[in-house]
Amino acid sequence: MASSTWRGGQGSSPGKSHPSKGGGDGSSNNNNYPSNTHGGLYDLDALDEALVTATRPSSSAYRDDLEPKLDKLKSLHGKSNATFKEMIRAAEADAANHAARVRDYKEVAAAKAGGGGGGGGAGASAPTPWRERLERRKRWDAKSDALKKEATTIVRLIDTPIEGTQVEVANERQARWQRALELYVYCPEADTGVDLLKLLDKLIEGCGEEDELLDALSQASQTCSTLVDQTNLAVRDAADDMAEAEDAYHIKLEAHTMLANKAADQAEKIEEQFLTNGSNALKIGLELEVAEAKKRQCDTASLLIRQWWMMESLAEQEELSGEALQVNEEVQGTIPSSSCRMDPLFTRSENSLEAARALKALRTVVKSRGNSASGALVDPVSLKRFDMTSRLIQRTSLALESRLLESFSHVYAEGGNYNFSSPDAATRNGNLNWVELRNSAMALSYFDGGRGLHKRYVEMGKFHHLLVHV
Repeated sequence: MASSTWRGGQGSSPGKSHPSKGGGDGSSNNNNYPSNTHGGLYDLDALDEALVTATRPSSSAYRDDLEPKLDKLKSLHGKSNATFKEMIRAAEADAANHAARVRDYKEVAAAKAGGGGGGGGAGASAPTPWRERLERRKRWDAKSDALKKEATTIVRLIDTPIEGTQVEVANERQARWQRALELYVYCPEADTGVDLLKLLDKLIEGCGEEDELLDALSQASQTCSTLVDQTNLAVRDAADDMAEAEDAYHIKLEAHTMLANKAADQAEKIEEQFLTNGSNALKIGLELEVAEAKKRQCDTASLLIRQWWMMESLAEQEELSGEALQVNEEVQGTIPSSSCRMDPLFTRSENSLEAARALKALRTVVKSRGNSASGALVDPVSLKRFDMTSRLIQRTSLALESRLLESFSHVYAEGGNYNFSSPDAATRNGNLNWVELRNSAMALSYFDGGRGLHKRYVEMGKFHHLLVHV
């Protein structure tokens, strides 16, 4: 089978085996075909529509018939939802159609070469070239398998002496030599120990006279000529098989190219969407951050208002009842929690840090009363209520700071080993409770920047110094 124009150097060239579409001499310039397709792939976008039209060409348009038409793949080119399996099936169908077209052309060419004129006569009844090629391949494989099975016997017999008359010995020696030569030709990959030098040595072995040598060489020449013809056909058949496989490979490669182009297009679309949507997502993210910040501000303001109303309500109750609120006793823990009138935020020691933070915010509100941005209170009733609340806030702040300082002094005075391996280790006997020291220090930092804590720490250091010297 001659190669299509995808390959150069194999089969017939396009100018010789493919008549021109415009004339029979093949010399006119035909611009409907790719100028160079050797070893390359067709670009489906640039492929001429006349080349992929699914119609049977005229009997003279053999070049059209030998070029892969890619009808099935072309039909999927504009189909956006085509799957890879569909592309492969379409490529296999195009490969089968292309192989059939090439075989049809070869059959017509063989019929013309045999004098059949493309129809009727002996040429029409003769086997098709590709069927002959299959039969030759089967015969070659069968003989190769048979020789491989008999390889040991053939190698042993060629070295075995022969008994009989001179003619019988010569004929048997020639038959054994021929089998060894066939083993060497048909089974080159087999490790039989037979090579050309050994074959030549066995050929002239026993030829004592010139006539015997000439007769042996003549028979060997005929055998070699026959094997050369068979090998030549086998090489040509293998080249035709390779040509068909190459055509099928290139057609299937078109399916992979289509898939790669489709994937690249989808990737570009995804990238564009990412760039577009990414910018929008970034804007939305920034807006969400701003909204979250505003929400935190609103939550803080709402909490501050609730705490102010709580202190204001306690101040009004104290004013109306005429009974002074025992702030120090309740905050210091002298009065049980169940009997306290103040909020547990200020009376329970575990809430010290949150209470210190809340009192600092309340004191900031008190200090900002004269700020022009907040507006001055002109209503005497509101002014009085504000003053009562601010005094209660101040009393509560002093009581809480005093409790925190006493707690810090007590823990620090107890001392102990420094064990920072875990918070649980701080509560063990003999260890310094650094967790409670840390919480007290953090809470005291909300009272005038921790000035009271610093002052107490200095006093405790001086007292400890005096105790050591005494």
